Amino acid sequence: MYTPTILVITLTSMLAAAFPTSESAPSYNPATILFTLRELHGLSITLPANNTCIDLSSILGDYDRKIRSLMVVKGTKCAFYTELSCASIGDKLELGSEVGDVIRESLEPSWDLKIRSVYCADL
Repeated sequence: MYTPTILVITLTSMLAAAFPTSESAPSYNPATILFTLRELHGLSITLPANNTCIDLSSILGDYDRKIRSLMVVKGTKCAFYTELSCASIGDKLELGSEVGDVIRESLEPSWDLKIRSVYCADL
C-alpha cells in the first residue's frame, strides 16, 4: 500500500514530466501586430512569421478589412494584400526591417480598412 507522501511525490513527478520543456516546445516568432483603430489602438491580433498566407476573415473575430494601423517586428517582413489568399490580382504592401520595428500609426487611404490577407517571414 502506498503512503500519501509517496503518492504525492509520484504524481508530482508525472506532472512535471508531462509539461513541455524549452527544447520540445514549439517556438512562436511574432511578425506583425494589426490594430482595428489608428495609432496602434483598438482590438489587435499578432501574426507569426511562418511563411504562410493568413486570411484575416479566418481569424477568430474576423479582422477582414478592419485594420487601421500596424507594426511589423524587427527582423521580419510582411506582405499585406487587398485580396484573400494573398492573391496577386490586388494591391500588395511590403514592410520589414532588420534594424527596427516598422510602425504605421495610420494607414494611408489606399490601405485603410482594405487589408484582407497577410504573408510574413523572417528576414
